[in-house]
Amino acid sequence: MKKYSKEWVLQDTINFYTLENRALNSLGKCAYLTEDGKRCAIGRYLKKGQKKILKEYYDSVLALMNDDFFEKSIPKWMFKLPNSFLYSIQVLHDNRVNWTNTGLSETGIKKVKVICEEYHIDFKSLTIKQ
Repeated sequence: MKKYSKEWVLQDTINFYTLENRALNSLGKCAYLTEDGKRCAIGRYLKKGQKKILKEYYDSVLALMNDDFFEKSIPKWMFKLPNSFLYSIQVLHDNRVNWTNTGLSETGIKKVKVICEEYHIDFKSLTIKQ
């Protein structure tokens, strides 16, 4: 699996998150960076810096990728992936129903299958933790 490919980003997200470690602010809203240092599925790839702004930025990755202000915070490899794919990864992270205390829920697995189908990723090549 090639690092920074769609397959790699999806697998990295699956490996990293559970219901307990998603990046939620004090209002329970997903955030790129939380007060306790957690980062969302997209936020954890952003370069360090601009912490205050990232804590207050709640727009989707679609807006973030098109915002010149954040251009230096976004790694170059992210620009090679479709924005719609990054948005799918963000939605996977953001929706509580996709996660359990140990990994993906049944709903999350279905969401991953949809992502795989849409972006031509071999679902069987992924390691799914539940």
